[in-house]
Amino acid sequence: MEKEIDALPHEIVAKILSFVPIDNLIELLSVCKLWYAILTDIVVWIKRFETEGVYAGPDILKHVWHTKKDWDDKVYLGTYKRKWDIKGQETLMHYSKLNSCSNFLENVNMDKGVKVPESAAPVEPNREKWIEVQGDWKIEIEDNKGCDFHPSSTEPSEMHSVTSYMSCERAQEIDFTTLFPALVHLLNKGFILKVTWNVWVAPRYDCECEYHAKIIYPDNSEVPLKDEQIAAGTAWRNFSKIFLTKKTSFKYYEMGKDKKFWAGHYGPKILNPTITVKIVPLK
Repeated sequence: MEKEIDALPHEIVAKILSFVPIDNLIELLSVCKLWYAILTDIVVWIKRFETEGVYAGPDILKHVWHTKKDWDDKVYLGTYKRKWDIKGQETLMHYSKLNSCSNFLENVNMDKGVKVPESAAPVEPNREKWIEVQGDWKIEIEDNKGCDFHPSSTEPSEMHSVTSYMSCERAQEIDFTTLFPALVHLLNKGFILKVTWNVWVAPRYDCECEYHAKIIYPDNSEVPLKDEQIAAGTAWRNFSKIFLTKKTSFKYYEMGKDKKFWAGHYGPKILNPTITVKIVPLK
């Protein structure tokens, strides 16, 4: 029987084991070397969680290799007699963090550590995490001056980036492999990255402007996100795009500029650009 199972392709055994209850799945680590090799493959565990219909979040992954009790609010509790190997544990935790819907852009409004201004006058931004910053960027608190309040707020509460009469450019680099070293392995096993981009942009009531955003890969190929000529007005606009990629790193670039005045900060206001990612099966 063991020889017959050994003769099956690795992928078939992995598929069969993905339906085994998780309690028993870890016990099967000690059956033979073949099953141990299969069961310490991150892909099997991801497929197993998908079969269960449970999000492989940090709480589940923190406890799953330590437990032998039933599900309690979709989180395993208790202690396992046999701990899972450290490499597998770390890989699952990294997978969970990468797939957590967290924004991979940092200091998105250039307001990290900046004191909230007492007036509506723009203040100097904190450029931390941003590279290739060009043009006269400022930040200001939402004050309903020149545009509507942001749809998510009923009172001035958020500082946002403001561009000016010159081309204001900035970029931020993202490398998923620094967070999830096993990512390349997953991408070679039939998975792909589903990247979601989202941002809010507003013009002034008296000035037309332009806004551009794109992804730049290390080989200089690009994914256009938005190229928008915005008429004068007061409404915030929500731009978003979803794309699939097997590239593990890229540069996020955006630019804003007003098209009327020769001085001052009358270009588009930019609020909360976000980049989130999910690891999904390649269909």
